[in-house]
Amino acid sequence: MNDNIIKWRDESDLSRGFVIDLDTVPTGQIFKCIYDEPYLLVNAFSDAFLLMRFPPNEAEEHALELYQTTREQMDQFIDRLRSKTYVQNPCNHGKTH
Repeated sequence: MNDNIIKWRDESDLSRGFVIDLDTVPTGQIFKCIYDEPYLLVNAFSDAFLLMRFPPNEAEEHALELYQTTREQMDQFIDRLRSKTYVQNPCNHGKTH
């Protein structure tokens, strides 16, 4: 599930790190990873850090920090969306019969 979220900067050199790619992942999957099953995302982050040759304890620590940062950023994004005012425009606005 989380394989689509993590993209390697350079698949031939994993030490260059990874990015969290939210642009190509379905919204439902993003919410599920962040809110419903966060342990899966933490595990995916931890695995990525292990592949980058971090010691297991550091990989887990970084994974938890990265998850927390990701969740906070998503919470802020949602809060910004909630605060926007939207004006509905009827599709037949201005038409006369």
